[in-house]
Formats: sequence, structure tokens, C-alpha cells
Amino acid sequence: MRTAEPGPFRSELLQKAMPEFNLLFFIAVQLAVVLLIICGFLIYHMGRQRGLIKKLEEKIIDLRESLSVSRADVKSAQQELSSQQQTMTKDFVEYLDDEIDSTVEYHQQLNPTQDIVLDIALDSPIERQATALRYAFLIAEKEARYAGEEGVSSWQVLQTKLQQIVQFYETAAAAVPESGNDELDKLEEILGSVTDPDIELPATINGMETEERKPQDS
Repeated sequence: MRTAEPGPFRSELLQKAMPEFNLLFFIAVQLAVVLLIICGFLIYHMGRQRGLIKKLEEKIIDLRESLSVSRADVKSAQQELSSQQQTMTKDFVEYLDDEIDSTVEYHQQLNPTQDIVLDIALDSPIERQATALRYAFLIAEKEARYAGEEGVSSWQVLQTKLQQIVQFYETAAAAVPESGNDELDKLEEILGSVTDPDIELPATINGMETEERKPQDS
């Protein structure tokens, strides 16, 4: 069968529609190109925005870390300033109290058998005796400051307290017997009374060595 050829009217319509179709196709192509350009620009812009967001996040993290460090520094500075203010507000009596407390604590570390006041005696171990002596000096300073006026120690009270300590040691030293001289005198008396060479002397007398002498053979 043969197809019918388009009539003149249809051909005329096709000729009129071709320019419009070409125009629409050209417009569609242009729109597609514009959309592609816009999409590419948006993708590029989003990539840059992501990079900026990442950098901002890193800066925020750095700021948080620096802020935490700054807070720690501020807190440390405040504590140091507070301690300095407390130290500056201490008076002489408070310093003496601190030293007295530290002296008592050190005395406890020496395993004492009696109170620190009693360890000032001469028969106490030298470490405990020195600690007790320092304690006595600090107590004397504290009492002298309390007895004074307007932050000035009373030299009369201080002299009295220190004089009592000196007198205590003088009295204690005078009461100690001279055991070494007594032993030598006793030994000299024994040796002087022995004139017979046949008498054998002991090797030691009261813990002191003697020259050994045996009886001579007749």
C-alpha cells in the first residue's frame, strides 16, 4: 500500500512549526546549560563551605583548648594571689605559731618518751634536746610579743625567759657529778696503797684497765 503524501496544508504547518521547535529546543539546551552551570557552582560553593566549616570547627576546638588553659591559668593565679595575700596578712605571732607547730611535729617524729618541755633536760638525746630548746625559745618570743605593745616585743619579758633557760642549764651542769675524776682518784688511791709486789692487781677496776702485775716467784 502506498502512504498518502502530506497535503499542502500539513506541509505548511510543519514549515511554520519548525522554527518554533528549533527555538524551544535551543531554549531548553540553554536552560540545561544554565542549570549545569548553577549545579556546578553550587557544588563548588558547597565544597568551599565545607572547608570553611571544617576550619571553623578546628578554630572552635583550639579556642576551647586555649580557653580551658586560660581558665586553669587564671585559677592558678587566683590561688597564688590568695596565698600571697594570706601570707602578707600574717603577723609575727602567727609566724611563731606556725614554727611552734612544726617544731612539735618534728619532735613527734623523734619517737619521744616524754613531753617536749621535759626533753630540755641534759639526759635527753641531743636531737630531742635541741628541739625542746628551740621550742622554749619560740615560746619565750611569743610571750614577749604578747607582753609588748603595738607589735613590739617586751625585752624585759624576753630577758627573763631566756635567763631562766640559761639558769636551768647552769644548775643542771653543776648537778652532774664528775664521775671521771672520781674514778681516777679511786684508782690512784688503790694503786698507791698497793706496795707489795707479790699482790696481783685485777685487770680492770670499775671498768678501767690497769697494768697487769703478777706475783713474783721467790
